[in-house]
Amino acid sequence: VRLMENASGGIERCTLQRNGYGVAVDNNARIYLKDSVLRDNDHAAFYAGWEAAMAVMEIHRCTVFGRVWHTADRPGQLSEGDNRMMSMHESDLDTDTDHYDASMAFHD
Repeated sequence: VRLMENASGGIERCTLQRNGYGVAVDNNARIYLKDSVLRDNDHAAFYAGWEAAMAVMEIHRCTVFGRVWHTADRPGQLSEGDNRMMSMHESDLDTDTDHYDASMAFHD
């Protein structure tokens, strides 16, 4: 999912799998993600473009298998909470969220 210019959208209870990036934002784009899984993406789950200083991304109660961010760049406004990061080899396990560590944040 790629949002640019003044685009906006929301993703809830979805699996984003086998993409270049799960979600990418640039310019003034706005997106929220809730209760979703991002896995098996080629580069990373999230990407903020070079012009994303005004972009807004909200990520809550999501699980990412593998690399979270493609670069050190982030949207101008980033809100996140209760997310889970899993390594790629754990993507083959069942997705029972009771054993995940919810204390891990998606930022460096």
